[in-house]
Amino acid sequence: MGQAVLGMIVKEAMIIVSHLLAFFVELAALAAFARWGWARFDTALASTVASLVCVSVFVVLWGLFAAPKSGLRLNPSLLLPFKFVIFAGATMALAYAGNVTPAALFAVAASLHLILALSLGIL
Repeated sequence: MGQAVLGMIVKEAMIIVSHLLAFFVELAALAAFARWGWARFDTALASTVASLVCVSVFVVLWGLFAAPKSGLRLNPSLLLPFKFVIFAGATMALAYAGNVTPAALFAVAASLHLILALSLGIL
């Protein structure tokens, strides 16, 4: 009985870690797209507009297809590739904006999130 309880506690802790990691990865993706939009132009106005457009596209797509309470949330067999493409895009956006080390760190964190969520069945 002690092993079963310990196993449940460990699984619940891993679920909490996965949700926290997901939250921070999603925020980092938002920041990555904003950074990429900002890096695209030389003027402050154009950079601001590009950042807002990039962030808006990300928010709309994520809200429609990946948000847990969305009526259009993708099923897990489509959600995994969707998240992979979004996170890969955020990684490339950071790298393109000249932030190669943060891009690599983001890729590792996003991969850990997807692997953990998939292994726990909470994607």
